[in-house]
Amino acid sequence: MKKEISHILVPTDFSAFSNRAFRFASRLADLLNAKITLFHVVEPPYNFATAIKGMIEMMEKNALSRMQQLIDSSDYEIKIETQIRHGRTSLEILDCVDREQVDLVVMGSRGQSKLSRAVLGSVSEKIAHQLQVPLFLIPDASDDPVISSLIFTTDFRKDDPRNLLFASSVAGYLDADVLPVHMTKDYDFDDRIRHRGFTDVIQEETGDGTLRVEIVNSKNLLHGIAEFADKHKHSALVFNRYKKSVLQKLFKKDHTDEMVVYSDIPLLIIPSGLF
Repeated sequence: MKKEISHILVPTDFSAFSNRAFRFASRLADLLNAKITLFHVVEPPYNFATAIKGMIEMMEKNALSRMQQLIDSSDYEIKIETQIRHGRTSLEILDCVDREQVDLVVMGSRGQSKLSRAVLGSVSEKIAHQLQVPLFLIPDASDDPVISSLIFTTDFRKDDPRNLLFASSVAGYLDADVLPVHMTKDYDFDDRIRHRGFTDVIQEETGDGTLRVEIVNSKNLLHGIAEFADKHKHSALVFNRYKKSVLQKLFKKDHTDEMVVYSDIPLLIIPSGLF
């Protein structure tokens, strides 16, 4: 996949949080000179008595009308195409990404009391671990997100420097800073060696000799991220999606305790091996 973003997919169910994601995607598309595909899936009723042609047509007509209302409400002069498909929403989104050569998916996530639930709720949970393009989740908050910094979490993996470059390019368009951070329970000797080597690599890759990775020690990684984000208002979190990555560590059962954390933090998930 190329680093440039020229095609953004925005799935919508016309809820308030998905409309908010569309507004964010429209702003981003305007900055990137990218096009948007506004995407809706009609999930046919599986009750035989109601699964009739007339009902499906009515659902499609209603969806087209609401999509047009969204397009008309946009403040930006950008290219917006619409697509309506039939089937299971998560599967249709994944298929559209492959079929239409999508570079980025932007969608809303229902805000709940725990970061784990806010991030991986409903459809977003089903596709977050399968998408082979970056996924930007915009939470259900009272206001449209204003992002002034991207908190780039890293486990010092080999693909992280390239993903950092991608995150930095997105941050540049948003006029935001990038804050690399490593969350750890125990900053031991191995961590110190990897930290130093990784810092050398990202400084070389980015050409920024001042770039540093902040170390955050916390017995609970979820708490650590919440506390770090609290110090950087108007931030978004960036996770690299790997097997046994930071993302997966966060959502293991032992980390999803009863602490109430931020459901109003946008999240950018970048799969490994893209660049």
